[in-house]
Amino acid sequence: MAKGKTYKPTKDGVIIYFSSLDIENTLKNIVENGGIVLYPMTSIGELGFVAEFEDSEGNRIALYQTNN
Repeated sequence: MAKGKTYKPTKDGVIIYFSSLDIENTLKNIVENGGIVLYPMTSIGELGFVAEFEDSEGNRIALYQTNN
């Protein structure tokens, strides 16, 4: 991650996925710290779950959780 005058937060463009052991708890922490849930935890079948959020700087980021 980087910060600089030439970098602009965006919801348009590449989506980075981070692995999460507990998406619901991760989303709770995100909201408590100024983020916004864009796409709630959703099943993608046998592959697991995904969700998307906007961080406090305006970037769209996704989460992935496997079926345990």
